[in-house]
Amino acid sequence: MAAREASMAKREAALASREKLLISREEACSKLEAENAELRRVVGNEEAALRTAVGLHRRTKEAVKVKKEQNVQMSQQVEELNERVEEANQCGVCMDRACNRVLIDCGHTFCEECIGSVAALAAARRTCPSCRKRFTKQQIRKLFL
Repeated sequence: MAAREASMAKREAALASREKLLISREEACSKLEAENAELRRVVGNEEAALRTAVGLHRRTKEAVKVKKEQNVQMSQQVEELNERVEEANQCGVCMDRACNRVLIDCGHTFCEECIGSVAALAAARRTCPSCRKRFTKQQIRKLFL
């Protein structure tokens, strides 16, 4: 009987040891589950931040594309305006850049020398070289630019 009791005591001790080991493993598992939950929360936050950053990058990239297109359009408009200015500065008679510019009532501009030769004509033949509207010598005005 003593051997039996010793065997029982030995089994109970082994069982108690296993229960302690099981409890210790359950505690470790609970800690790991808590760490896993925390890591999932952190990863979720990082994923949300990454999605936000990616969205911001896309919007920024699209805004840059729009700005580039606007710059191209503005460059084209500036070029067109420069061409218009060059045309406006060009004498309609000699086709050079007008010097000593004058304006007649119809709104066209010419070199003073070129329009002077037209103004020297008889009044009946004195017409704007661009639009053929009649003008008088008094309608010639100097431009100061």
